[in-house]
Amino acid sequence: MTNTFVTIDIANLTVAFHATSDDAMHVSDQRDHYAATCQEDLMDLSGPVMVALYNATAADLDTNLTPVNKFSSKEVGAKRLWANLVDLREVYLERHAQVEKAREAAKKGPADPEAHAAWEQRKADAARDRAAPAKATDYPAPKAARRNTGINLAPKATVYPCREGSKQAILVDMLSRPQGATMAELMDALSGGSKPWQEVTVKSGLNWDMNKVKGYGIRTSKRGDDDCYHLVLPKGMTAPLPHTPKKG
Repeated sequence: MTNTFVTIDIANLTVAFHATSDDAMHVSDQRDHYAATCQEDLMDLSGPVMVALYNATAADLDTNLTPVNKFSSKEVGAKRLWANLVDLREVYLERHAQVEKAREAAKKGPADPEAHAAWEQRKADAARDRAAPAKATDYPAPKAARRNTGINLAPKATVYPCREGSKQAILVDMLSRPQGATMAELMDALSGGSKPWQEVTVKSGLNWDMNKVKGYGIRTSKRGDDDCYHLVLPKGMTAPLPHTPKKG
């Protein structure tokens, strides 16, 4: 079986496939996406993220797979999600082949002689226009380069409080500091308990827990060579919502 190398955009529940593991890791580093090269790599995803990704990939496969609300275990979820990703890779390859075939057909032009002659004339006219002397207005000032790294998510219209002492509450406290928080600082703050968060778990928490569930936005800046993450509040808010007390 051909190896599957995939990166996952957790915020948008989309996937991209790559030719090699190095390609996948490069995209993961550049865009803060999650890279997976085997079923075991999916085990660090949270349960809700795994369910959402499974349902999104099942819909993309268009094979009438029934949406799920939860998995009996993370192992079962990882196995079923990985099976979707392996199948989806073949679907994406077929789609790419169809696009390339259409492009090659477009290069050859229409089969009808009269239509082909008109197509050749349009090509010649376009080539003539490209060869004409350039005008100053043909080259507008270049736009500022857009930053393509880090997690940058707009806040929702409504935000929801976190439970006091939860890891979501820790994320809010760390990210709302004036200096924000680096990945190393977040991992250190979230290292307690029976399930310390790894880097992929933190990224999942930023994309999913903070944005999808709680409604806060995320902004990425630089602190030296490190990405630094900040909480973005909805318009009209000056501080995060207070945490709700622990039950009991």
